[in-house]
Amino acid sequence: MNSPAISVIIPTKNRIELLQQALDSVGNQTFKDWEVLVVDDGSNNETVEQLLKISQA
Repeated sequence: MNSPAISVIIPTKNRIELLQQALDSVGNQTFKDWEVLVVDDGSNNETVEQLLKISQA
């Protein structure tokens, strides 16, 4: 498997609504050779659970 051409790194903490917007923005790009790395800084809400749901969709 080849590595993606672009890595998008998104830091987050307790901001699932903004994280969803950022992920949607990346997903809507015409260039598709990318990966997204989300770095959670200790969220204490539903951020991690929502990310797991998104990653399995």
